[in-house]
Formats: sequence, C-alpha cells, structure tokens
Amino acid sequence: MAITGAAELLAAWEAGLGQAPVGRALLLHRTARPDVDTGRLPQLPVGEREADLFALRRALFGER
Repeated sequence: MAITGAAELLAAWEAGLGQAPVGRALLLHRTARPDVDTGRLPQLPVGEREADLFALRRALFGER
C-alpha cells in the first residue's frame, strides 16, 4: 500500500477533493492496490474491492 502515514493520507484526500464519490473511492482503491492497472480496478469483484479498502483502513487506523 502506498499510504504509510498522515502525509500520504492527506495527499490522497486532497487529490480526491474535486472528484465525485465514485472517483474518490477509485483513488483510494488505486492507493490500496498499486500493483493493479487502474483500468482494471473497476472490473474487480465487489468483494475484492471491499477487502482491499478494508485492508487499507486497517493499515491506517488499526483494527478498531
């Protein structure tokens, strides 16, 4: 995952300010899965996307 701390999280947040909610979600998913081509991310199964975003959340904020 590319986000490793507060500065990276803030940069991702600011990058998504001008985007629609779906664009912000895609930005976070791209951050969680930098190994996957951006064009392929929307094609991933919903469960895989949710698992990726939850793993990003856990990495940033812990289990709680």
